[in-house]
Amino acid sequence: MNILSSNILKSAIFFLNKLINYFTYEAKEYGAGQIIREYSGFPNFLTLPCHCEHGWTALDVPLKSDLLVNKLIMLVFSQRRKKIWKKHNKIVYVFGAPLVRYRKMHNLKIKENALGTIAFPAHSTENVLSLYDANLYCDILKELPSKYQPVTVCLHWHDILQGYKGLFIDKGFNVVTAGDMYSSEFPKKFYDILTSYKYSTSNVVGSYAFYSVELGIPFFLIGPTARMCNNGRDLNVPQNYSICDFPSSQKAYKIFNKYPSDIITQEQRDYVDSEIGGSGYVSHFILLLTLVVIYPIDRLNCVLILLYKKVKKYVY
Repeated sequence: MNILSSNILKSAIFFLNKLINYFTYEAKEYGAGQIIREYSGFPNFLTLPCHCEHGWTALDVPLKSDLLVNKLIMLVFSQRRKKIWKKHNKIVYVFGAPLVRYRKMHNLKIKENALGTIAFPAHSTENVLSLYDANLYCDILKELPSKYQPVTVCLHWHDILQGYKGLFIDKGFNVVTAGDMYSSEFPKKFYDILTSYKYSTSNVVGSYAFYSVELGIPFFLIGPTARMCNNGRDLNVPQNYSICDFPSSQKAYKIFNKYPSDIITQEQRDYVDSEIGGSGYVSHFILLLTLVVIYPIDRLNCVLILLYKKVKKYVY
């Protein structure tokens, strides 16, 4: 085989791999793909022709990482997010939070023997490191009144990999995790944990705040706010920031800053309902119909986008 033939073969294999990745990509964070399938009835052997927001955000723009996915159907958490995404020529449906959709489909409720508080410390991601005074945070959790005790710490999988589990264990806390965010078992494990507690807390507002209140568990903020350090590979956030720095996050911080709380206020219920699609979400029939109709167009779209990128690379 001559050099020209070898290069052509390598290019063909590279293009084929790219094409396979485009064809088989679908949102799998926190079990989103399987939840969409279960809700809509879309078959498992076909790649979902849609993308889905994987977590709550107060931002008034789409996440850049979501825009890069180039799916024709976008499933969002709320009517607020739908209005934002409609500006980007997408077929947009309010699906709500996938994990909440899972809870409702499986009729999961707070366990009768629920006890104590589950704490969700500000978590790291693959590209963003969470920085806060963990020793101070542990001391504050221990000082919570007896009705909130015992406190169990739930760590994100990335923080488990970072070795933070030992720090909290050394401080006397029981540590749990729902595991790998890409695992199909994540939704079940997450709700097995959450439904075991009477109260929920964190040092930042995250999706767990909404999942807690939606389930009927009071959530409150406590402890030192985390600073986040982006290694430059997360397209959605600055290099150094705190979640409460964003003006669009101030409402959430005001609403959940009710320390220590043993009730859920009507303001919190209304806010949570509006932010995670408590009403006005797409029916399973309409979603299935749209997925089926768009599927062949989405497959063609994948090929055209990849071809465009290849041509653009060589032309420019």
